[in-house]
Amino acid sequence: MSKKKPAWLSTIPADMVPKLSLEELRAFKGTHEFLTAPIEGPAGIAYHIRGFRYLLFFSVASIADDRYPPLSRCWRDLERLFMHAAPFDDDLFVQAWILLDFPFGPKPPASG
Repeated sequence: MSKKKPAWLSTIPADMVPKLSLEELRAFKGTHEFLTAPIEGPAGIAYHIRGFRYLLFFSVASIADDRYPPLSRCWRDLERLFMHAAPFDDDLFVQAWILLDFPFGPKPPASG
């Protein structure tokens, strides 16, 4: 009888698994646990928290890869200026400020 693959392992392409180190596999597992952890509270709030977790994960991965240089520069500048300052050191405020207010897309937002 074959054992069912853990959900986090199922998210990794099968041909990629043998190429990953144990540390990299642990990182995938940790990320999956972070993204799928139960969130207590009203369903609407839990939905938004989970959405923010996905946004945060995607953004941090994009910044680490420097996929969008303006976003990476913004993150580095605001990290240097605010993320370690006591009034803003709650692990969410500055990150949310960057990720939710950063202008992103094919054209600038309409002013008006």
